[in-house]
Amino acid sequence: MQLDGPQDIVWTASDHERHFQLGANWFVKRQLSAEELPVDRRGRTIWPLWDTERLRNEYSATIFIRQHTNVPVQECQLYTIDGLLHFASRRIHGAVQLEYAPEGTKIAAVAAVEEQMNRFIIPQLRRKRRRYIGSVSRFIPVIPPRRIYQNDSRQWEQLWSENDVFVYCHNDLSRKNIWLHPENFKIMAITGWEHAGFFPHHFELPLWTASGWDERHAMRKSVLARDLSFFELSPSDLKDSTPAACAQ
Repeated sequence: MQLDGPQDIVWTASDHERHFQLGANWFVKRQLSAEELPVDRRGRTIWPLWDTERLRNEYSATIFIRQHTNVPVQECQLYTIDGLLHFASRRIHGAVQLEYAPEGTKIAAVAAVEEQMNRFIIPQLRRKRRRYIGSVSRFIPVIPPRRIYQNDSRQWEQLWSENDVFVYCHNDLSRKNIWLHPENFKIMAITGWEHAGFFPHHFELPLWTASGWDERHAMRKSVLARDLSFFELSPSDLKDSTPAACAQ
């Protein structure tokens, strides 16, 4: 595959764990180098949890969805440059994120997404079932939704059942990951599969109905105790593994 050349780059940006690049035809996110990562007040590097594993999981999940469902996802590739893992996906031309749908159309857009999720997207995902939790790749450890592990770096047990009770979940169907046709609101792509895997069906929250950070946070917080109980844990069992917290 031919990625965008330097002359085709539209913008670049970074946050505390990823570098992002939008080109004419590709969107690329990559790991940060050690020099780019944030540090705490003592100068210790703050390493993202499951940094490599989440990118590998997004690649495996996207390929799995492309091959086994009609849920719209992009062509993608995974590669390494200078020791840093990159995940590249085809740019979605002619689409807008639900999060940025014009205010005058937002109510209609959310209603259209709700109908498509319930009729088309979620039923397809739930038809994919397995007896044990985790990634579609057996080489990737169990990565629960971020709302569950938060800053806790523990290894999560791969729980099993006698029957195929675990369904495939995206685990972050928020508005930023849902791309729509700006006029008819048809879902053109779903992105952000870093935390996808087989889990109890209730792990999939209707985050597309939440408007803004406060509503998303409230929805996630309301189910934290329930979801942790699946692992026989409670919110008080979670530990903060960031360097500053570990030093206290």
